[in-house]
Amino acid sequence: MRRKHDLHHALVGNHAEARCYTGDCLLGMADKYMDDRDAPLRGPLLKQAGAMFAAEHDLMWDVWGVLGVGSPDAWKEFRDPQKRARISDLLEDARRLDRLALRYLEKAIPEKKA
Repeated sequence: MRRKHDLHHALVGNHAEARCYTGDCLLGMADKYMDDRDAPLRGPLLKQAGAMFAAEHDLMWDVWGVLGVGSPDAWKEFRDPQKRARISDLLEDARRLDRLALRYLEKAIPEKKA
């Protein structure tokens, strides 16, 4: 159980970090496009996508919190089915945020003309 928890802990951390950097990058890009006359919605759409990724980063901290952030006995809590169910719910929320962010990105990226 300790090894499973260690893997879980590392993956949650990697996911949080990736979403944090992606969100920051998109928010920075959004600022550059806020006054884009050719694509006036690009900036706001990038900002929304960035916000979704930032929220997803925060959810990963909630995932860690279910078992006790920094607790040396967190791996023991990983055995609790109710806590695993709560983690599963949070991860489903993260999936939802990913899908929303993708929709914003798809709208923000202009189509290439042939």
